[in-house]
Amino acid sequence: MISEILKRIFYPDDFGCIVCSRRARTYKEHSGAAICDECIKTFLKADGFLCTKCGRKVGSEDSLCKMCAKNDFAFEKAASVYVYEGSVRTVVHKLKYSGEEWLANFAAAEMSKKYETLGWNCDFITFVPMYRAKERARGYNQAELLARNVAENTGIECLPALLRTKNTTPQSYLDTAERMANLTGAIKVSEEYKNKIENKRILVIDDILTTGSSLNECAKALIGAGAEKVYGLCMCSVSD
Repeated sequence: MISEILKRIFYPDDFGCIVCSRRARTYKEHSGAAICDECIKTFLKADGFLCTKCGRKVGSEDSLCKMCAKNDFAFEKAASVYVYEGSVRTVVHKLKYSGEEWLANFAAAEMSKKYETLGWNCDFITFVPMYRAKERARGYNQAELLARNVAENTGIECLPALLRTKNTTPQSYLDTAERMANLTGAIKVSEEYKNKIENKRILVIDDILTTGSSLNECAKALIGAGAEKVYGLCMCSVSD
């Protein structure tokens, strides 16, 4: 069987869909991602009734989700492109854990389109940081890949303004209460970029919005350093 790498060398425009493995031709409108039309059609967009704070899907108009109703989050607003259900979960997993860095191009193209509709007018982009040892082990931070692609698409500068100071337990291993406590005090603003924070509107990028705790800790750090407002943009969000 030809490996995925060799497929991309010898058949750059025609190889298996990353989700279903059926042969799928790439399309420019999909940022060159080999995801077949049938699978893309199953991706549920985060639209319709959305939380007025974090942008996740909710059951009624002009309402807060359960997490935003219970917590006074520091970020101004957040949004996401997809609901974290079905086939899109495979794409996120491949991006995060299987070295499929090219999927960030596909996701960021849709995130960039979403950002352009929001009217947030951010001064620069940053991303949820990983602990350095974990990033070295993985080889990259998927949030940074998304952020740099969104920055390229929108023309907004991307800065690595945040640092993870604690080697916290992966959020996916924890329940809601544990997730909220896990990141407390674990993120700070890099000394190198503190002078760029004051009175700025900042967009923080992440792959998945679950409880909102990661974005909240980033916002707390940035606002503590003088940022005017902090917004969040994610590839996916868990529905209410």
